[in-house]
Amino acid sequence: MLTDRDFLRVRKKLVEIGGTAYFYFKDNPNVLVVGRFIRAVDREGRTVPWSKAFGGKLIVDVIMTYSIDRIKVVLNDGRSIEFPSLRDFIKWVR
Repeated sequence: MLTDRDFLRVRKKLVEIGGTAYFYFKDNPNVLVVGRFIRAVDREGRTVPWSKAFGGKLIVDVIMTYSIDRIKVVLNDGRSIEFPSLRDFIKWVR
């Protein structure tokens, strides 16, 4: 379970380390991108309107509603870290 408070902690850590998290979902072709900005993109990286990608869902609802395939964090130095689950990602953030 991810709360609004948890999400704010995640976003704060990403901004502090200069990273960007890409949430890939099994049952949605769009990707949630969280970093300095929060947006939706398609699998090719093109920006998609939020309402088209996720309807009227809030960010935490998107993360909790769709089944997560993987979470990829890209750091400023070009390195990337992949997490198979939300639980592993949250442990890394803490």
